[in-house]
Amino acid sequence: LISALGAPLAATSANLSGEVPAVTAEDVQCVLGERVKLVLDGGRCPGGVASTVVDLTVVPPIIRRRGPLAGEVEAVLRRDAQ
Repeated sequence: LISALGAPLAATSANLSGEVPAVTAEDVQCVLGERVKLVLDGGRCPGGVASTVVDLTVVPPIIRRRGPLAGEVEAVLRRDAQ
Protein backbone atom coordinates (compact mmCIF):
# COMPACT_ATOMS: atom_id res chain seq x y z
CA LEU A 1 0.00 0.00 0.00
CA ILE A 2 2.77 2.45 0.92
CA SER A 3 4.68 1.57 -2.26
CA ALA A 4 1.59 2.16 -4.38
CA LEU A 5 0.83 5.40 -2.59
CA GLY A 6 4.38 6.67 -2.95
CA ALA A 7 4.16 8.58 0.31
CA PRO A 8 4.24 7.97 4.05
CA LEU A 9 1.07 6.62 5.61
CA ALA A 10 0.04 7.37 9.18
CA ALA A 11 -2.48 5.10 10.85
CA THR A 12 -3.52 4.21 14.34
CA SER A 13 -4.38 0.79 15.70
CA ALA A 14 -7.46 -1.12 14.59
CA ASN A 15 -9.56 -1.23 17.72
CA LEU A 16 -12.37 0.46 19.56
CA SER A 17 -11.27 3.07 22.08
CA GLY A 18 -9.98 1.44 25.25
CA GLU A 19 -9.96 -2.07 23.74
CA VAL A 20 -6.98 -4.26 22.87
CA PRO A 21 -5.67 -3.59 19.32
CA ALA A 22 -6.54 -6.17 16.67
CA VAL A 23 -3.38 -7.85 15.36
CA THR A 24 -4.81 -9.91 12.47
CA ALA A 25 -7.23 -9.16 9.65
CA GLU A 26 -9.60 -11.71 11.19
CA ASP A 27 -9.46 -9.82 14.52
CA VAL A 28 -10.32 -6.59 12.71
CA GLN A 29 -13.34 -8.17 11.03
CA CYS A 30 -14.54 -9.68 14.33
CA VAL A 31 -14.15 -6.47 16.31
CA LEU A 32 -15.06 -3.80 13.76
CA GLY A 33 -17.26 -5.77 11.35
CA GLU A 34 -19.25 -3.51 9.05
CA ARG A 35 -17.62 -0.36 10.45
CA VAL A 36 -14.76 -0.80 7.96
CA LYS A 37 -15.07 -1.08 4.19
CA LEU A 38 -11.74 -2.79 3.48
CA VAL A 39 -9.16 -4.78 5.42
CA LEU A 40 -5.75 -5.44 3.85
CA ASP A 41 -4.37 -8.70 5.25
CA GLY A 42 -0.62 -8.27 5.61
CA GLY A 43 -0.32 -11.02 8.17
CA ARG A 44 -0.08 -10.76 11.93
CA CYS A 45 1.00 -7.29 13.11
CA PRO A 46 3.99 -7.15 15.45
CA GLY A 47 3.91 -5.35 18.73
CA GLY A 48 0.67 -4.85 20.54
CA VAL A 49 1.62 -1.73 22.49
CA ALA A 50 -0.50 1.24 21.49
CA SER A 51 1.23 4.21 19.85
CA THR A 52 1.72 7.57 21.52
CA VAL A 53 -0.94 10.09 20.46
CA VAL A 54 -0.15 13.81 20.72
CA ASP A 55 -2.83 16.50 20.53
CA LEU A 56 -1.37 19.34 18.44
CA THR A 57 -4.62 21.32 18.42
CA VAL A 58 -3.79 22.85 21.80
CA VAL A 59 -0.87 24.98 23.01
CA PRO A 60 1.21 23.53 24.45
CA PRO A 61 0.65 20.12 22.81
CA ILE A 62 -0.32 17.33 25.19
CA ILE A 63 -0.01 13.57 25.10
CA ARG A 64 -3.49 12.02 24.89
CA ARG A 65 -2.27 8.40 24.94
CA ARG A 66 1.06 7.18 26.26
CA GLY A 67 2.85 4.63 24.12
CA PRO A 68 6.34 3.15 24.07
CA LEU A 69 7.95 6.41 22.87
CA ALA A 70 6.08 8.78 25.20
CA GLY A 71 9.27 9.77 27.04
CA GLU A 72 11.05 10.70 23.81
CA VAL A 73 7.99 12.61 22.60
CA GLU A 74 7.83 14.54 25.89
CA ALA A 75 11.51 15.45 25.54
CA VAL A 76 10.92 16.85 22.04
CA LEU A 77 7.84 18.77 23.20
CA ARG A 78 9.80 20.29 26.11
CA ARG A 79 12.72 21.19 23.84
CA ASP A 80 10.48 22.81 21.24
CA ALA A 81 8.56 24.74 23.92
CA GLN A 82 11.72 26.60 24.97
